[in-house]
Amino acid sequence: GEADNPDLVEAFDASLSQRGATRYELSVGETNAGAIGFYERLGLREVGAYEEFGVHHRRYRKELPQDERG
Repeated sequence: GEADNPDLVEAFDASLSQRGATRYELSVGETNAGAIGFYERLGLREVGAYEEFGVHHRRYRKELPQDERG
């Protein structure tokens, strides 16, 4: 479905890379299996976990390719 379309995330990655970002991080609720699978398919890797307001979250990071023209 539309929610599983990686185009928006890929455009976001490209935009960040063009602006010099080397990586970004995001959090997702531990019970949100659909989002966890989606992010992992897009190359994000789990780098930690935490609890906030009684909700468990996973922290993910994506390393971005760098523009060699720099």
